Amino acid sequence: MTDSRSSRDEGVDQPVHSQDTGQPTLTVDGLAAYLECPRKFQFAHERSLRTPPDDTAVDRLELLRIAICDGLRWAATTDDAAPDDPEQLIRRMQDRLRTLWEGHSERFHSAVQRRHERRVMEATIEAYVDHCGIDHLEGITSLSTQSTARELIGPTLPVATTVQIGHNVPDEEQSAPDHRSTARLTAEIDYATVDGSTIVGVKLLPTPAHLGLLRYRNRWDGDVEQEFRDHFDSESETFDPGLVSSLFEISVVLGGLRTLRDQLNLDSVRTCRYVQVPLLDRQDRTVNRFRDQISVDIESIDLTDRYLDHHTFGLTHEHRNRTVDDRLQTIAGRAIDAEYEPVPWELIRRESCSDCPYSVCCSDYIEGEVRFDGK
Repeated sequence: MTDSRSSRDEGVDQPVHSQDTGQPTLTVDGLAAYLECPRKFQFAHERSLRTPPDDTAVDRLELLRIAICDGLRWAATTDDAAPDDPEQLIRRMQDRLRTLWEGHSERFHSAVQRRHERRVMEATIEAYVDHCGIDHLEGITSLSTQSTARELIGPTLPVATTVQIGHNVPDEEQSAPDHRSTARLTAEIDYATVDGSTIVGVKLLPTPAHLGLLRYRNRWDGDVEQEFRDHFDSESETFDPGLVSSLFEISVVLGGLRTLRDQLNLDSVRTCRYVQVPLLDRQDRTVNRFRDQISVDIESIDLTDRYLDHHTFGLTHEHRNRTVDDRLQTIAGRAIDAEYEPVPWELIRRESCSDCPYSVCCSDYIEGEVRFDGK
């Protein structure tokens, strides 16, 4: 572990007392860490410890994200570009990838393996453009013509929303304005596009494995809602921080897109959606060594309906979920208020401790593992 002040690595920015807002700021990664274990969040936030990632998929994803976003930016802003020519866009992105690949320091068994992995990534770009790239480029171009107030293409395009949080006051006093404050919750997408009257936030990621149940259910009502509620039920053995943090992320991104919409004065935009595009899922890859061919299938995942509560939508006419949003405010408030006690400890210990990088210096974990004289 190393010391770091990077908010991206810690998952939470230090409380901000700027002239602009004076708001504490919390990232969706910080919320995810807090849900796994508040003590894990404490190590990353209060003690500024982080563990560097050791995942080649993450490194390769960064190359793809840069190549794709740079290609989209070029096509949306260059007069020589043909927005409806997928081959031109593919060539541009692949050329950018090759340039990045020359400086990529990942170790391979042989030059043959290195060439193979680069070809897989080139095939991924082709699949991306064929699946959604051209459509997204059309939306980006349309969005750019409506407003030039903000950069709409990342990678790591920040979006943020503001929520109200309570600070350890009795329930009967929660309505008093003097006992309320706000927090700024942030997330990152790779670019924003439009589809008709909808602004769409798009995030490129390695695989959909992190989604868990959300990968196999396409609506909030039913299993997703039940799993979410059970996670917070003290009488239940359900512990699913991954699902909860994904729903929190959807809420933050949609809130951030609404803020972006308002900042850009996009009067024609009515609703917001959040789409993730897995790029490095091996299950979607086919290699024919006899014909020396590589093919990749890409399927984007629209997460909006996994989060959308139709009752709340009926009341607000916006893609919201009051159940999720209320819990989001509560958890964000606890994290910002430094409530680090790991509760429920037995479930956290069972599900989170085995692969936690901080277990070696966590007193809660060590106390449960170390016994003297049989005690």
